[in-house]
Amino acid sequence: MEGYRDPFNRACYPWGQEEKELVEWYRLLGRLRRNCSALREGDFLPFLADGSCMGYLRRDEAVSLLCVVNAGAEGRSVRVPEEWRQSRAVIGVVPDGNNTLYLNPEDCAVLLKKETAEAVGPECGQFQKESVGLKK
Repeated sequence: MEGYRDPFNRACYPWGQEEKELVEWYRLLGRLRRNCSALREGDFLPFLADGSCMGYLRRDEAVSLLCVVNAGAEGRSVRVPEEWRQSRAVIGVVPDGNNTLYLNPEDCAVLLKKETAEAVGPECGQFQKESVGLKK
């Protein structure tokens, strides 16, 4: 990108040839942010930074979310704090019986804490990558 002024600064965008599933993925993330107050205004508390894997909590008075991202080319197992054992998956999978999340390569999980899931009901919504046709 050269940083030119409009309209040249948008020349690299694939107008009319967008990757539909990528656009839908970002729409899903936008809806999640719009509907979950913790993602807009909440605290950011990192709990994991290990190579290509990171995890953090986002929370406010109403909602607690745990987000884990595996940006690597290999699957990763991530142990999550005990209080997230009964969480609900907003994106991705829930922890197994050992309180471990398995993330495929270039995958993520967003968990909603059980207590807040009941308090917010459908506000944060049930989002799944499969619902927008993503393969990962």
